Amino acid sequence: MENGAEYAVTQLFYDNRKYFEFVEQAKAAGINIPIIPGIKPFKKLSQLSMIPKTFKVDLPEDLVKEALKCKNDAEAEQVGIEWCVAQRQGIDGSWGSEYSFLFHRGGRQYQRSSQNHLLICFSET
Repeated sequence: MENGAEYAVTQLFYDNRKYFEFVEQAKAAGINIPIIPGIKPFKKLSQLSMIPKTFKVDLPEDLVKEALKCKNDAEAEQVGIEWCVAQRQGIDGSWGSEYSFLFHRGGRQYQRSSQNHLLICFSET
């Protein structure tokens, strides 16, 4: 911020409470720029164990339960997409939430907002 940052983007997360807690801590520390939520749908069942280990994030129990019902990666990807769309809707109206940063390989855009929110697609390749 001291060097001109106009916004920050969080690491990926799957539990909106973590985002809200982080934003409140940032505000308390005097950070007054928008904090854009980093959202990443998973694509494969194997990511249920890989993502928490690699990114040091917790997956909500409800998300894990839904993903474990999947019979293949295509079903898991759909669960991941639906979870992230619901996440985004749960964040609407919070500080900096007029934007989302969607991390997804392949650059597919999964969410379009009727409220003209900016959704940035980022290719991990």
